[in-house]
Amino acid sequence: MKNFFLTLLITIGVISGGFYFLAFTQSGNDILLPLINKILKQNIKEADIEVEHFSLKPNHIEANASINKTAKANAIGAFDLFKKSFNITYSLQADKITSKDFKFNDKVYIKGVAVGDIKKMKVFGIGKVAKSDIEYKLDVIDNKAKNITAKIDKADLKKLLLLAGQKPYASGIVSLNANIPSFDKEHLKGSANISISKGVVNSKLVAKDFKVNLPKKTNFDISSKANLSGNIVDASAKVLTSLGNITSKKIVYNIKNNSLKSLLFVHIANLAKLNSITKMKMRGDLKANVDLKLKNNLLSALITTKSFGGKTTISYTPDKLKAIFKNVKTKAIFYKLYIQNYTYANLNGEVKIESIKKMRGKFSLNGNGTYKIDKQNIVKYKANTTGTIKNNKINAIANAKTNLGDVKLKKIFYDIQKATLSSLYTIYIDNLSRLNNLTGQRLRGTFRTNGEIKKDKNFIVIGSAKKFDGDIKYKLINNKINATLKGGKLSKIQYTLTYPQMIDGIANANFDYDLKTSKGLAKVTIQKARMLPNQLTTLIRAFGGIDLTRQHYNDTKLIANITKSLIDFNFYAISRSVKLQINHGKIYQPSKRLSALLDARIEKNHIRLKIYGTTQNPKIKIDTATLQNRAKEKIKEKIKEKLEEKLK
Repeated sequence: MKNFFLTLLITIGVISGGFYFLAFTQSGNDILLPLINKILKQNIKEADIEVEHFSLKPNHIEANASINKTAKANAIGAFDLFKKSFNITYSLQADKITSKDFKFNDKVYIKGVAVGDIKKMKVFGIGKVAKSDIEYKLDVIDNKAKNITAKIDKADLKKLLLLAGQKPYASGIVSLNANIPSFDKEHLKGSANISISKGVVNSKLVAKDFKVNLPKKTNFDISSKANLSGNIVDASAKVLTSLGNITSKKIVYNIKNNSLKSLLFVHIANLAKLNSITKMKMRGDLKANVDLKLKNNLLSALITTKSFGGKTTISYTPDKLKAIFKNVKTKAIFYKLYIQNYTYANLNGEVKIESIKKMRGKFSLNGNGTYKIDKQNIVKYKANTTGTIKNNKINAIANAKTNLGDVKLKKIFYDIQKATLSSLYTIYIDNLSRLNNLTGQRLRGTFRTNGEIKKDKNFIVIGSAKKFDGDIKYKLINNKINATLKGGKLSKIQYTLTYPQMIDGIANANFDYDLKTSKGLAKVTIQKARMLPNQLTTLIRAFGGIDLTRQHYNDTKLIANITKSLIDFNFYAISRSVKLQINHGKIYQPSKRLSALLDARIEKNHIRLKIYGTTQNPKIKIDTATLQNRAKEKIKEKIKEKLEEKLK
């Protein structure tokens, strides 16, 4: 028994001596060093940490380590193994920090003190990181951080991003001031202020990684304040950029369920700055309120704006978008999208984008408004349109009822990116008198036409119609129009124009007119022309002794030069026995006052007639010179008859 106890005491002594040797002597520490490094490598994969020197004594500890072979970490201080308490001074110093994922080519220096025991300690520190002086202080109680204060003064944002393992998407100056008594997710408490000034986005890197084409120089400044309470972060923020500004007075983030609610106000003073992002040409400003939510890692937004007049509401969920318009002004939309404004209307309806990635959706819109042709002529209309959107291209149909007539548009195709338009159309006017003010001409009858509209570099309208028993074709390019008529009955043209029925035949015409200068030229040829009974034929029969209605005029032409105030025309008609000619006849606009001199050569007779009045009510009288010549001829005939009687 005595030997047993002796053996036990010797064994305990050897074990205790061995532990003391390994733990508290330098030779023992050197033996433990490879084991410590092996454990570190097995448990820390993110960095290559190697302890180069380790010394542990009953009341003192020292350790030196390298991190990724570029940074040096040191710790030295008092250590009570039995009380598990310590008072250690630590430091981290590096000229650069590199790893497989990033390279941080800047000096880092941190030093501080950790005081306390395993269950409760205080940590203090100061240093210089990313060109900024930093200060921090915290308590660690039961492995939980509390009473955190931190200050970063004018740090380099680009270097902070690199230090965090991110690409340098932006540069700028970052400042932080935080006071967080409790950092427990369930019992948050504290506040923090952060600001970024003189920020500049790395547009090339953003375009490469995110396929977003920001302007070459996009500047920004950010300021934010946050209060922490329970598991809620309640914040406000202001983001000022060269593209636009975002202000939020209320941002609520729930750390527990990773949800976010934020009310934002967005103001873009010049939409042209977004052209490279949207790949659309835009201008003007935009103001909008945004209700932003994040739940289950899915982002949704509700946007309202009055920047287009009326109210526009846009709701967004992942890859889906819906826009509702109430009394939106087309004038504002067309202006912002660089679309030529042809109309003033209130727009109502909705647009649904079923897939933003594929740009696929549909829309239904209706509106009422006016189309201003000039100060005197304004078209009022009600219209509706439905269509689909796919790959930034719109296909649609539209119908409009106006105070002039009805319009139907089919196969509307609009390329959003190229801003090009094409469409087929049909126009029906049940009463042409509705166009009297527009044309400055009294009209009657009906009219139907169809054709195609194109808008690319030029605005083009092509059309045709069956009218006057003939064929009408026309083409408008911007402000210039050309129209032709083939085989039209002149009597039906005069009826439509409410002119007196003076001549009939088959008319072929060519008409060129510039809407901008109000100048044009009309050329008309009439086949198988014949005069209809009227005041002219009555006078000619009385003075010329011939019935013009029995003549066939195979060569009849009318040429008219048109300006806004005057139509200057030449007319001639030739038959076997008769030649009728007007040189520089005048029709004054808009009164339609008529002034012309007609030369009528009938066999051996020459008669001149004055035409006056209006185009709707022309009047004709024999020229006084013709009457005088006619009187002289009668006197000569009487004298001749008397002389012949006396000579018998």
